[in-house]
Amino acid sequence: MNETNIAAENLVQDYMKKILPYLLGALSCFLIVSSWTVSLPGFLLLLGFIPLLFAEDMLTKATSRNVTLKVFLLAFICFFTENTAALWGLEKLLSYWAFLFFIFNSLLSALVFLLFSVIKRKLGVAWGYTAWIVFTTAYEFLSLNVNFSFPALLTGNLIFGSGSVS
Repeated sequence: MNETNIAAENLVQDYMKKILPYLLGALSCFLIVSSWTVSLPGFLLLLGFIPLLFAEDMLTKATSRNVTLKVFLLAFICFFTENTAALWGLEKLLSYWAFLFFIFNSLLSALVFLLFSVIKRKLGVAWGYTAWIVFTTAYEFLSLNVNFSFPALLTGNLIFGSGSVS
């Protein structure tokens, strides 16, 4: 192989390393939305988080600059797309307020995911995943009991059989 082909291969590999976490985030979003909109067993929703967790792991291992911002943006884009796509078919939500709610809910979800990522980097993998379960459960509890709650987007509602959105 000549040097041009090797340089081109290295360029493609570097590009794929940069874009692969975001593709995994998109896959995660697709799997989560599929669990909401299709009548699948609720525990399959949890499988949708696996690509997002791999993407977070890739971002934290591959980059040293702005890791926190990259993880937050990845989680926000994934959760915003999931929130919007899961409830887009409901006519009563197609409004300005629904858009603000999707942003607010996505910000809170992304902050929970960011806390998980920071704790995982600082205290280790076991503490990180434990924190993710605890923070996600606390977030679900808070969302259910706050006046601004919207129980259609709660993961627990789907896992424990309260029905799907469609």
